[in-house]
Amino acid sequence: AAIFCLGGSLSLLRSTIRDSAASREGGAIALVSASNATLRGVSLDNNTAFLGGGALYLADASRLMLVDSFVTRCEAGTVGGALMLEGDATAVLRDSRVDLCSAATGGGAAVDASRLEMHNSSMTSNRASENGGGISIAGGGMGSVWLVDSLIEDAVALKEGGGVFVEGGVLLLERSQILRCATHYDGGGMAVLAGGAAELRESTVVECAVHEIRGKGSALFVNFGASVVLRRTRIERCDSAMYGTVYVGGRLTLASSAIAHCVARDIGGSGSDYASRRGGVVWVVHGGVARLTDSTIDDCHTYDASPTWHSSMTLRARSRRLAAPPEPSFAPVSVDPHGTLSLANTVFSNCTAQTGASAVFVSAEAHLRTAMLSLELPCLAGVPPAIHADRGADLSIRALSVSQPDNCRRAPAELAASAVSGAAATLGAGVSLVGGEQPEAGKAPASLCSAGTCATDAACTADYEAMADALMVTARCSCEPPNLP
Repeated sequence: AAIFCLGGSLSLLRSTIRDSAASREGGAIALVSASNATLRGVSLDNNTAFLGGGALYLADASRLMLVDSFVTRCEAGTVGGALMLEGDATAVLRDSRVDLCSAATGGGAAVDASRLEMHNSSMTSNRASENGGGISIAGGGMGSVWLVDSLIEDAVALKEGGGVFVEGGVLLLERSQILRCATHYDGGGMAVLAGGAAELRESTVVECAVHEIRGKGSALFVNFGASVVLRRTRIERCDSAMYGTVYVGGRLTLASSAIAHCVARDIGGSGSDYASRRGGVVWVVHGGVARLTDSTIDDCHTYDASPTWHSSMTLRARSRRLAAPPEPSFAPVSVDPHGTLSLANTVFSNCTAQTGASAVFVSAEAHLRTAMLSLELPCLAGVPPAIHADRGADLSIRALSVSQPDNCRRAPAELAASAVSGAAATLGAGVSLVGGEQPEAGKAPASLCSAGTCATDAACTADYEAMADALMVTARCSCEPPNLP
């Protein structure tokens, strides 16, 4: 290091450290043994470290204040292209920039059992050959990063966490952005692993991506045992190739938040992997729990880019007298067996799918709970029902409102048929249909009482109650033994 501080104090003002190299940690400055440093108007350029902290290394409860400064083109051989913090160290960046730095993990910064704060600062175009293109957080729950009015932009990781990688630590974003970040595998914007936690407040994740076909979560990857909360936060234009914009294996909570203008395309139907026939913009997998309150899923779409796969595999199965492959189950929100989705006062607006469901697909043994859910259906022909549940799914739907554009004139029965299908019929849930004419009394939309629900002996009826600008439809399925629901 150009400067090595052992238990002392350091102050630099309008200075430059360039082309310095360290055989271990801290290419420009190393702070150890409870050292304190304040850097104002400083430029740290093209510094390298063989191990960690290409520009700055902090350990042993050391403290750093970096104000109105620039860290550029720095590189570390292992972790923390610009900064490495470990051993209860603390670094605070104010009005500063970290650009064009790289490391194996934590291209911009690596935080291990320490604390990093960024205020009105940015990390741009940083790279990691493994995890955390922008920031990596570790330390068994003791590492933490707090970003306020800050930006992580154009960060890339070759494995997980293009913008931020959280493994056993805590991330808090307030009024901040993760913009155009990417990874080859999981979590283009952010990857949160078991033991990790993140909360985003009034923040945005925009135009993030995964480059590999089987990469999970172009915006957000929430692994088993992880927890993520979004409050007044927006995920936007984060498209995915197969496994979702938001991949939920742990716990995800959206409060007054939105996921908008995202597209999920299946391009993995090569014929060998049935798992590639599931998924969506938000994919809740086995053991995952997603809760949306006062939130919106807007203009999100799924496309089956290999539609011939299912037909060819079905024909092959028939010729060999084998079971046909499962039907595709794509949807803007898809819930796998033993996954749980809760929707409260949530709106789906202008969402579509080619197969599965145009809003929510619920697999057998999956759980869906809704209250005051609004479906604003596009006026398109040939799209699947908004909600579809396989037989054996566990559903509770209350106060479901279904509306259509002003220029669309579908009758209430047709509108109801485009709202729910499959196992949802067993609930007798109230469905509010906005617009259209009063349907024939006692005539239920076929999708509300499918034959698969109560076998062929089911008697299906519907009760209609006039409401202000709407109709309340309650479908009832009566079955005689042995054909019980």
